[in-house]
Amino acid sequence: MSDRRGVAAFLRDWGTADADDPRVLQAAFTLLVAIDLTFRMRGGARYDLVSWPVFAAVLLVLVTTVTMVVPWDRVPRETIAVLAVLDIVVVGTCRLSPEGSAWPSWSCCPPSGSAASARCAAR
Repeated sequence: MSDRRGVAAFLRDWGTADADDPRVLQAAFTLLVAIDLTFRMRGGARYDLVSWPVFAAVLLVLVTTVTMVVPWDRVPRETIAVLAVLDIVVVGTCRLSPEGSAWPSWSCCPPSGSAASARCAAR
């Protein structure tokens, strides 16, 4: 019986731990987007200075910087929702490239129909 209450208390506390201060969650989100872009670059994706993924990276840096600077204990709690919307914009604009719209296996295997693709599938 005590285990059940312990798990319920843990889940309740864990769900509200960062409800008022989104800095940790924003930092984790930034890390995940950086890992995604790194994998795509390692897979052969090249982005011009003026491209959607670069715009997404710049927007992410701006949002993360603002998140780290804002005193979240002094602003209305509802303003955290703005971060969620901006993070969705980052993910959406990051995917507006040919490399961003495919499953991650594109970085390991060439497009289907080629001889290299057949060799990759045989691995």
